[in-house]
Amino acid sequence: MKNILLTALIVALGASTAAVAQPAQARALEAARVLQELPQIVNKDNHRALGFESAEEAQAGKLGEPIAVYMIRLDALQKYSGEDPGRLLVDVQRVVYPVEVAGQVRTTVELSAVEGRWKLARIGGAQKIRALDKNRSSAMRTAGMQRSDFFEVRIPAINRVFLGHHDAEGLMLTPLMDDASLKLQAGQPELASQVLARLVPEAQATPIDMP
Repeated sequence: MKNILLTALIVALGASTAAVAQPAQARALEAARVLQELPQIVNKDNHRALGFESAEEAQAGKLGEPIAVYMIRLDALQKYSGEDPGRLLVDVQRVVYPVEVAGQVRTTVELSAVEGRWKLARIGGAQKIRALDKNRSSAMRTAGMQRSDFFEVRIPAINRVFLGHHDAEGLMLTPLMDDASLKLQAGQPELASQVLARLVPEAQATPIDMP
């Protein structure tokens, strides 16, 4: 009887692992497919808008470590009063792949899960991904963390984007640009609870029909 139960447990664990691995594999395959098509998408007229220094660079692009995307809804931020900020994070089933050329980040391939399938959402966002990658690399050096420990946090209603990670103190948010009015310093991680508390007035002044 014990052997039967043990076998059933092993099978269940194997199935669970496969279920997790399968979406990740499908996502990676879709990103690789888009990467192969970049030379047909990037041309002399749009290469700079897409983040490349020349159209030819698209042929040398390589995918970097993907960054998961989370969102904080406007209505949740409006009501925030200091509770666990991690509860505000919404997994929007998006992931951003940096596209690198000769070790330098050029642009991104962003994928979105639609009805269980990963599909291309957009190509571009060069300025943002360079800031994300720069801050991620800096945090890795100082805190000894892995690339996969970081994620992107978007607050679309107030047009804010942060690099997120967890440490011993809790959820941390790193601004991508300075904002003196809110005492936000680019590249300087802060406790998410403190950052969100300063964003509440801006959120409350924003119409609720925003996401």
